[in-house]
Amino acid sequence: MTDQMAEAAKAKETEMIRKLAARLPRESVARKCAEAILTGSPIESEWPAELCKMLPPKQTPDDYDPIVAAWSLGRIPLADDHAKVAVEVLVKTVTMGSTSSRKSSRRYLTWVLIVTSGYFVLLCAALLSRILPPNPQYLPAILYAICIWLGLWTYNQLRLLRVTGIRSIGLISDPSACAALAANEKHPYATVREAAQAALDSCIAAIRASHYGNLPPEVIPTLCKLLKTAGPDRKLAILQALAYAGDGRAVEAVRPLTEDPLSDRIRDLALRVLPILEARKVQETAAATLLRPSSLQDEPSQVLLRPASGVGAVPEEQLLRPAAPSEEVHVDANR
Repeated sequence: MTDQMAEAAKAKETEMIRKLAARLPRESVARKCAEAILTGSPIESEWPAELCKMLPPKQTPDDYDPIVAAWSLGRIPLADDHAKVAVEVLVKTVTMGSTSSRKSSRRYLTWVLIVTSGYFVLLCAALLSRILPPNPQYLPAILYAICIWLGLWTYNQLRLLRVTGIRSIGLISDPSACAALAANEKHPYATVREAAQAALDSCIAAIRASHYGNLPPEVIPTLCKLLKTAGPDRKLAILQALAYAGDGRAVEAVRPLTEDPLSDRIRDLALRVLPILEARKVQETAAATLLRPSSLQDEPSQVLLRPASGVGAVPEEQLLRPAAPSEEVHVDANR
C-alpha cells in the first residue's frame, strides 16, 4: 500500500468514526473520547478505563460504542498499566472467533425463525379471513430479504469492530499481541488481513531485549511459523526480534535460513542469530535439568532414618536423625 493510499484509508476511517460517534448519546464516554481526539481536546484520566470496560462486547454489538471505543484506545496516551489492559481487551476483541460466530449464528437463526413464523401466521390468517390471496408469492421474498439484511448488518458490525481493534493494537505496538494478529492474517476478509499484516509488522519491530522471557508463551512459536512463509523484509524483522527475545524453541526455525541461497542479508543475519539462540537453549536446558528435592521438609531434624527392610523393629529413640541445617557435620578421614 502506497503512502497516498494509506492516507486516503486513514481519512476514510476518521470520517467513519466521526459519523459513528455522532450517532451515540452525548453522555457516552466513547463519543466524548472520539470527539476529543478528533478536535485535539484534552483526554480525561478516567476515560481509558471506561473504554476498556466496553470491550470485548458481550454479544454482537447493537450500537457503535465498542467500535468507537476500540478506535479511541489506539489514539490516546496510555500509562503502562492502562496500555496492558487495553491490549488484553483488544486481543480478546479481535479473537472473538468461534464464540462470537456461534452467538451471531444463533442470533441470525433466531431472526429467521421469527420471520418464518410470522410468515406462516400471516398465511394462516389470510386463509382464514380471505383478506389476502391464499398463496401470496411476494411475502416470503420480502421477509427473507429482511433476514438477509439483518445478517449482513451483523457481520459488518463484527468485521468493522475487528478491523478497528487490529489497527489500534498496531498503534500501541505491543509484541504480546503477535499471535492474535498472525491468526487474523488468515481472515477471509481482505481488509482484516491487510490491517493485521500492518499491525503485526509494527509489533514485531517493537520487540527489544527487555522482552526476553517476558512474552506470552505463544509468541515465539508464532514468529517461528511466520519465518517459513514470510517475505524477505519480514524475515529480517523476525530474525532481529528473535535475536532480542528468542529462546531455544527458535533454533530449528532459524537453522535452515543459515543456508538461504536467495538472500545474503537473511543468511548473514541468521548466522549471527543462531549462536545466540543455541546459547540460550543450552542455558534453558541446564536450568530445567537442575536436581531439586522431591519434597520439602519443614523440619528436617524431625525425619527419622530407619534401617533397611529385614531388620527387626528398633525403638524410635535409637533411630538416627539428620543434622540440623545450622549444625556442622565433621567426617573423620582417618576412621
